[in-house]
Amino acid sequence: MSHFEGPRSSVDRYSGGTDKQQADAQAEMARRFETQKLEDLRRMFERPKTPETLELIDVVNGEVEKLREKYGLPSRTIPPDNYHLISMKGRELIGSPAYFDILEQNLIFVETKTRAEMARNLLHETIHAQSFGAVYVHGDNLDQHRVGLTILKVLPGREKFNYGFNPLNEAVTEGLTKRIMRDAVEKTPSLKDEATRLREAREIAAGDVAFIETGEPDVDGFPEEKFYSYDYPEARQALDLLIEKLRRRGPEPAQGREEWFDKFARAMFTGDLKEIGQAVEKTFGQGAFKKLGEQADGSAFLEFVESL
Repeated sequence: MSHFEGPRSSVDRYSGGTDKQQADAQAEMARRFETQKLEDLRRMFERPKTPETLELIDVVNGEVEKLREKYGLPSRTIPPDNYHLISMKGRELIGSPAYFDILEQNLIFVETKTRAEMARNLLHETIHAQSFGAVYVHGDNLDQHRVGLTILKVLPGREKFNYGFNPLNEAVTEGLTKRIMRDAVEKTPSLKDEATRLREAREIAAGDVAFIETGEPDVDGFPEEKFYSYDYPEARQALDLLIEKLRRRGPEPAQGREEWFDKFARAMFTGDLKEIGQAVEKTFGQGAFKKLGEQADGSAFLEFVESL
């Protein structure tokens, strides 16, 4: 697979500012995309990527590229240099097992004990990076505006920001992650062998190959591990319930669960919220989609959907 295809950054749209400021912003994001080097404290904890890690990055890029093709989007592979591996000792500084930063145009991920966990983290964040991305331009400054379904709104006259649809965005992203991981594990011999060994050792159900960390670190500095059924459980439960209600009460009740899920996934990649917005409004009433977007976390998202 080529290490570079398509646009020179993961940003699909620029808003705000003048035409020149937007052109300058596009050039700046291209520079960040093509020139990757951590300049802050994270650099102290960055580790070289092993051939095994590069293989996982290649597998993940290939799987997410299929989604872009499915939704009619141009090819856009994230170069390996844009993935930065951080040692376990640097996890506290990072504050998360992995994340995508649209403004820095990179993906940060902390080393793991298992390839399955790393694959899951890489896949989830690559889906974010390959989803619809938008940057807001004001003067010489750039701010995140859209990543997938998540909308970062600049409030007029204020310096605060308001995330919209973030729980929904994470639910769709993790839902895709779980669906793809099942196939990726089967098609990647090293992942399949590891998953089989771990399932046999811990009696884990097929398909549950991601991990959550808990407990005290071992002698190598890694926290104890246990299996779990992927992340964002409340947000995913809320999305499942929302889809079920749309199926039973919505304008297209004959469509199946996967067809409805695909509508949300398509919106996340293309940035077009019209179809899912109209479906929610027609089913639950005017203003329902806006209220859905205002839910701050998975718990609030689930409570709101239960009330519909």
